[in-house]
Amino acid sequence: MEDTQWRTHRLELDDQSLREWDAQVLAADPDGIVLDRSAFYPGGGGQPPDHGVLLWGGVQTRIVDARKGDDLYLIPAEGDPLPAPGTTVRGALEDERRTALMRTHSGLHVLCGVVFRDFGALVTGGNMEPLTARMDFNLPEVPAGFREAVESACNAEVLADRRIAMEGRVAVAVGPGQGDSVVAELDLAAGEVFRVEDGSVDAAIALGKQLRADSYEAVAGIGGGKIIDVTKFAAHMAGIPMVAVATNLAHDGIASPISSLEHESGKGSYGVVPPVAVVIDLDRVRAGPPRMVRAGIGDVVNNLSAIADWELAAADRGEPVDGLAVTLARTAAQAVLHQPGTVEDEEFLTVLAESLILSGIAMTVAGSSRPGSGGDHEILHAIDQLFPGAGTHGELAGVGALFCTYLRADRRLFGLLSACLARHGLPRTAADIGLSQAEFGAAVRRAPATRPGRYTILERLDLDESAIAGQVAGFAAAVASGA
Repeated sequence: MEDTQWRTHRLELDDQSLREWDAQVLAADPDGIVLDRSAFYPGGGGQPPDHGVLLWGGVQTRIVDARKGDDLYLIPAEGDPLPAPGTTVRGALEDERRTALMRTHSGLHVLCGVVFRDFGALVTGGNMEPLTARMDFNLPEVPAGFREAVESACNAEVLADRRIAMEGRVAVAVGPGQGDSVVAELDLAAGEVFRVEDGSVDAAIALGKQLRADSYEAVAGIGGGKIIDVTKFAAHMAGIPMVAVATNLAHDGIASPISSLEHESGKGSYGVVPPVAVVIDLDRVRAGPPRMVRAGIGDVVNNLSAIADWELAAADRGEPVDGLAVTLARTAAQAVLHQPGTVEDEEFLTVLAESLILSGIAMTVAGSSRPGSGGDHEILHAIDQLFPGAGTHGELAGVGALFCTYLRADRRLFGLLSACLARHGLPRTAADIGLSQAEFGAAVRRAPATRPGRYTILERLDLDESAIAGQVAGFAAAVASGA
């Protein structure tokens, strides 16, 4: 029997926190009482029914059960008085029982999710009472250490304080470029589309306020780097999970815990909660400008320079290095550095996409951008500030990484990076991004100020203007000669 066929409006489906309400009796006999409005949950899905009372005419009727039939019947305690049809009553739930049942039910969902995720087992049955329950799973046999592993994993999920969605309200953020075509392809009957005009802090804050004010439970950002960064920031602000759906591979921010956003003084990096899932639409990637795909190559291989700077900081200043983060970032860079083919090839695009995601995960593990950002990104940010539009994020990251590798006198890595950038048609020198050597030198001089507190080869050498000019000239010559 569908809920809509009952005469009772089920208030608990509208507001799970409701504990008291007024109602009118539609029918009453020893088999049950029918109200026009009720918040008594009748049981189902393994959860027992609510208990409570009906108050009327100076007396009370205890409700000890609720059952589904051709109507929603509230079962009175044996011997309690029955209100006549037409009587106005005050309904009240037993709050302690309802709250305990809700907690137990939510805990069982955590248990089911953990067992399925970690052991691949589905639920076959179970039952529950307030704060106690049993679940059955289709495990051929109980693995050694099963109880301890499940207990530990469930506790970790509870401590993560994840949001419990109740209505399934999902928002989708798209940009001005591909936004209309993206929306046209999606069935968004259950979601609302927000169009983000730019990649600014103001746009991110405005979206975050909308998501929070309208109680959305999740948001998907569909588009390029600007849309994903804005949506990550907005989701973090609203305290809801975010899914990144990338339509280009221009940089490694797809899965990272960082949003790069524009403000009145340039660009800033803001720590955020990373996406809970990442989808990359390779059809749209292929349909986009090849330059945007190639740019991602520069942002991935730059990891090798960033790692070298991190290790330099460890050697010179004792800065802790996260070994797992380094492994993830290095693996991502090496995969692209040595992958044959071009951005026209499906296999190459897949490797690039996986490497960009892996780079973002490396930053999450490290708790900072260190695995993918060293002196290379300091130079990148300085160029953005001094010469806006000189190149894309990934292009500038590649040039910065190659220059910093030259400063470290790592000839082997310099040769590998230079060959990779050249093979994919990416810029390698100041001239390739439309800057003079003097302009590039000015950016190098400014670079350390863009990230105070970060120690890289630039901070170690602390070059003056004359020394920078000499290094920039030598760098250009080394690239030209293939040294």
